[in-house]
Amino acid sequence: MALLRSILLGLLTLALAPQLAAASAALRVRDTSFFIGRPFSFYIQVEGTRQAPQPELLDSEQLKIRYLGSVPASRANDNSVTFTYEAVPIVSGKVTIPGGFVSVGEQEIPVALREIEVAAPMITEEMNLLVELSH
Repeated sequence: MALLRSILLGLLTLALAPQLAAASAALRVRDTSFFIGRPFSFYIQVEGTRQAPQPELLDSEQLKIRYLGSVPASRANDNSVTFTYEAVPIVSGKVTIPGGFVSVGEQEIPVALREIEVAAPMITEEMNLLVELSH
């Protein structure tokens, strides 16, 4: 009887382990080069839960940010949710994607901010010619 109880307790612990694990969140950027006015995608992946409220990221003087949606993990044993955003840089130079917090149950999980380097659009000979012709 004690052996059966021990086995059942072990199975229950394994089944609940993903729910008991500490949650974490990370901000990830898909692109590697960034330009003023060119949209790029980034996402916040929250590990340790399949349900969390959307982290609210606000526009800044550097970026316009738009929330695109969320997707829970597609694999049964993957306990995570991903929130996707689109951002448009307004200035060149070092630009900060804001961090924030995600609520997971009673926990407030920090999301670290991310700095990217945004370039101004390159001026080409064709652009110079168009400007000259327009005068």
